Amino acid sequence: MWTELFEWLGLWLFVYIIVGIFLPYAVARGVLRYEPNKPSVSLKQFYTGGELGPVSFMLSLHVGLDVYKGKALSNLGLLMLCAPILLLGFLGVWAWANAFCRHLLGKEVNVDRVWRDTSSLAFCVCIVGVFTQVFLTVSPYLQLEGP
Repeated sequence: MWTELFEWLGLWLFVYIIVGIFLPYAVARGVLRYEPNKPSVSLKQFYTGGELGPVSFMLSLHVGLDVYKGKALSNLGLLMLCAPILLLGFLGVWAWANAFCRHLLGKEVNVDRVWRDTSSLAFCVCIVGVFTQVFLTVSPYLQLEGP
């Protein structure tokens, strides 16, 4: 049970957190390194357009598919586990799309608010996803009996 849990957590954290968030940032820093004036970019500046929103949505879809594949729950249980994380992921996409469309229309975009919203939603999706995946990993080993 514990080896499955640690294998899953390691893979999940590697794929979504390191590759999904930090690899594009590292590539951008590498590209900027060769510029003559060597501008620096922070993680907040890099994701200021709300790009963490789609990352959180992809993460929520992955967790939703894992819940569906588990089939250890009734339809109501699946809905209760999948709906909150998919809703959080969708809100992340909405925050990114809203900022993107406002920028295209030439309207003012509050980049601090976009960063705050998308990073908070990505964090929430990550935490809820970890707890959901831990539940899915541990649930077959629990002996739950009805009344």
